Order: sequence, then C-alpha cells, then structure tokens
Amino acid sequence: MFIIRVFFKRIVFLFLLLMSTFIVKGQYTYDRQIGTTATSSSASGQFEQPNGLATDSKGDLYVADRNNERIQKFTSSVSFVRSWGSSGSGNGQFFANNGVVDIAVDSNDDLYVIDRGNH
Repeated sequence: MFIIRVFFKRIVFLFLLLMSTFIVKGQYTYDRQIGTTATSSSASGQFEQPNGLATDSKGDLYVADRNNERIQKFTSSVSFVRSWGSSGSGNGQFFANNGVVDIAVDSNDDLYVIDRGNH
C-alpha cells in the first residue's frame, strides 16, 4: 500500500510539472523604447541610471531618473511631458547621483519619491 501511495504521488507531481510547462501564463513582446541613454544624458526624455517607474490612473508614466536628480513624466503613448527636480537638499531637490531611487503613485495620483541621499 505504501509503494502505491508513493508511486501515485510521483505520477501526480510529474503530471503537474508537465502541465505547467505547456500552460502559457502571458507573453511579453517589445513594444517601444522610452527615452535614450548615453554617458551624459540630461536632455528631456533621456536617462542616466533610471531606477523607478510608476503609472497614474490615466496611464501616464513617471520615471525616477537617478543620476539626473529628477522625475520625468511621459504620456501613455510615451511622449515626453515634463521633468522636475534638481540636485540639492531643498524642497523639490534630490541628492546628487544617489538620490531618486524609486517612485510611487497613489489612487489620487499623488506622487511619492524615495530620495535615499536626503533621507
């Protein structure tokens, strides 16, 4: 009886393993590129070490652009809208090359930025 239970468990395990191999859970394809990057990428729509992404209720995209000490906003069709932020420790400023590390948007479309350098 013990041998039959072990054998049955192994058969069930193998069946589930094989089924999970054939089930497609979603495939992703490349759609389009947002922005560009280079050694010194500070123009609008360019990034230098982007760290975080968030979307609002309209589908607009916000990017935490770490080494440029700013947040950049793009429409849902990935057109550049605007950027804000600068290097420093005052309001609206982010710590140089180590600050903006992530971003979040709440249900009211309020943005929250994690600035590691300014704590």
